[in-house]
Amino acid sequence: MSAEEPDCPISVIIPFYDETAFLPAAVESVIAQGIDGIEIIVVNDNPEVFGEAAFEGLQATVIHHEQNRGLSAARNSGIAAARGQHIAFLDADDYYLSGGLKAQWEYAVETGADMTHAQTLMTAVCSTKTVILPRDQRLFRKSGVRGGLSKSERCQFIVSSWSSIYSADFLARHALRFDEEQRKFEDRLFVLDAVCSAETIAYLGRPTRVWRKRAGSISTSSTGFDEHHLQLGLIEKCTALVADRSGHHGLPERVYQRELFQAISRIVWDTRLLEMLAKGGAEYDPLRERVLKLVRSEKLKPRTLSDTLVMRISRIGEQTARGCIEEGDFLHIVRYLCEGKFDKAYSVVAQEPSPVQKTLPNLILHLGLHKTGTTSIQNWCLAHRNQLLARGVLFPKAGLPTDFQPIREGGFPGHQGLMKPNADAWDNLRQEIAESGCETVIISCENMLMPLRPDRDKQIAALGVRLREFASIRIVVGVRRPDVWLDRFYREIVSNGHGAGARSVDEFLCEYQKQLLDLPALLAPFAALGEVELVDYAEGPVARFARMFKMAEGVTDLSYPSPSANANAGARLINASLTDKQRRISALREYFQLIEPEATGPSLLTYQQRREAVELFRMKSGDWAAERGYMPDYDTMIAEIEGEQASPPRDLPQPQLELALRCIQRAEINHPTKRPRPKSAPPSVTFMLQPWVWRLIQWLRGR
Repeated sequence: MSAEEPDCPISVIIPFYDETAFLPAAVESVIAQGIDGIEIIVVNDNPEVFGEAAFEGLQATVIHHEQNRGLSAARNSGIAAARGQHIAFLDADDYYLSGGLKAQWEYAVETGADMTHAQTLMTAVCSTKTVILPRDQRLFRKSGVRGGLSKSERCQFIVSSWSSIYSADFLARHALRFDEEQRKFEDRLFVLDAVCSAETIAYLGRPTRVWRKRAGSISTSSTGFDEHHLQLGLIEKCTALVADRSGHHGLPERVYQRELFQAISRIVWDTRLLEMLAKGGAEYDPLRERVLKLVRSEKLKPRTLSDTLVMRISRIGEQTARGCIEEGDFLHIVRYLCEGKFDKAYSVVAQEPSPVQKTLPNLILHLGLHKTGTTSIQNWCLAHRNQLLARGVLFPKAGLPTDFQPIREGGFPGHQGLMKPNADAWDNLRQEIAESGCETVIISCENMLMPLRPDRDKQIAALGVRLREFASIRIVVGVRRPDVWLDRFYREIVSNGHGAGARSVDEFLCEYQKQLLDLPALLAPFAALGEVELVDYAEGPVARFARMFKMAEGVTDLSYPSPSANANAGARLINASLTDKQRRISALREYFQLIEPEATGPSLLTYQQRREAVELFRMKSGDWAAERGYMPDYDTMIAEIEGEQASPPRDLPQPQLELALRCIQRAEINHPTKRPRPKSAPPSVTFMLQPWVWRLIQWLRGR
């Protein structure tokens, strides 16, 4: 920084790849902090797709990489260009709370600390509700200034670079940079190096930013071999760094033992490494050798599991996506890893389904996707239930709602009760099948495909155990022109009070478009159960079902139209204003009862978004869909889109605004927040069994 340039108090570095819908909000959240002279640096790490025009009007300095180089390189480019006395990092799809960054920066200036950590709020996928990051809640609730790792050992469990503000002088003195070989999963290594180097670390003790977990982001997307290589590389580098500091800088051995525990925990809980070490082919042999070297070089001591700090971050004994792994189970996993018995290590956490007897008849499973004619098909099946039964086909009542109150008139979820694999509905279904003597069963559910659920794989796996009881399964899925379907699907998500209903259409597409238009991946869990047949919405889904059973259509198509753009905008305001689901549903139900009905109208997607949807579907799903009966003319679709380059409406008209606000207010009055009275818990004593005692108990049980 030259002498002529004014002081820059803090630089905020925002790496960018494709978060176009979220970036403006991230930048605006920085500007809104009101810090005079603040510098915002956006690093474009996707120049092949986004040129300078994509950042026009953005109140930030934009650095363009010549080619994609990864998150580490993007952050390093930002550090190299930064003029600030302090440096902060913000992901392009996250944002600062009002006054959050300012409070953290002021505390950094006041304390003069090398690092100033603050808590982070986290949203779940498809939700606007926030919770404090569990580690922050458990370890960093109090403010204060501490020494480095030798004086404040809990700082070893700071994970993400964006949770702290760094003194620029501190980063320069220790030449702290991100490892550019780690194109992903780079945060932990940088932070660990920083906390090992810092002489003073300050803790603000309050949240300052929101980590927006979303579908398709690095933290939620599935991984392959390249990602496993990077994940294991991160684990190795972190343990090597702590081993070096423990050996040459006087850190106690327990610090390394904690890092080794974290390494094994990542293998067990945070990645699919353990599964692929057990099931992967020969390409995973080098990774197996690296894991053996890691766990054998310095074995994890069982007493580490009773370490005070380890117990605060450990998931042992907790119910997780991997099930509940007890202390004895974890020690078995460690032993099997040391012995190179990866299959046995994985068997401890794998929940393989037991063989299922096929006691039920044939099944036609209609996996309803929103806005593909599902409600019309269900209404047709209900209206012709007796005629179907005369042909040996049962459209069961089990699983159908008995007292369903739709948010919008005409809504119907179908066999929603059968989505809960342990529900009484399945017992009722068996009884209904036995009494009918049918040869075929039709199950149709509006949302059985569960495309937006963050725990989708787990839910479908549990459902699959029930479905395997049928002798055979014919899977029928409705599909629709991609750009139209995305538009209608988005309106449905907004109007039915879904957790993602507060998203703008741009945010929705940024987060979900790739997975929604990838039919092979979307349908893979069900394709393992039976053959998939696609039904084109344009051909009339009800007529197709009627022909399937050699019946006349015989009933008017009871359509369920999508709300207009104006109605949708008001519903989105309700979703954004009410995080409580009961309030949100109440307000939306009243809103759609009172609003004047309008035609669905033109698409909410821009010309470019519509064209991209068609091209993306053709690339990801075209061949696969054609083999299963869906062969639209994509070129004609694009030609039609080019002839309709109208700009979608974006503003909320005054009547819908006023009505939405009234519905929000009444929902808050009718559903007041319940605040449970604090209960004074009686004093309790917790006895913790040492690992050798647990192993003795396990041995005695096995005798």
